Amino acid sequence: MSAASPFAAALLFGALSLAPFQCPSDPNPEQRREETPGEALHDLANEFKKAGDRDAHVRTLQYLIQKYPRSRHAVEAHQELEAMGVASPDPRDLADPANAEKPAASSSSAAP
Repeated sequence: MSAASPFAAALLFGALSLAPFQCPSDPNPEQRREETPGEALHDLANEFKKAGDRDAHVRTLQYLIQKYPRSRHAVEAHQELEAMGVASPDPRDLADPANAEKPAASSSSAAP
């Protein structure tokens, strides 16, 4: 029984050494299976545009910028709104906490 134990351990070690190791890596964007929320909203906005629903198109782009300012589609949405003549906050400002608007100090510490 003692001779089988080293043999089994060697066999197990050999089998494991031949198995492929799983290395962490970034997924290839062209092979991903699901859309990001920004992609889905951008696609939805384009569908509204194709259908001629300007209000829904604008609202969807604005929502995309507000909700997902770090999305690569937020900058595209901002540029599209600006080209349409619709004022839009720059998503890069929204994504950077240093540029975020701060509430007025007088509203939180105002004394009667």
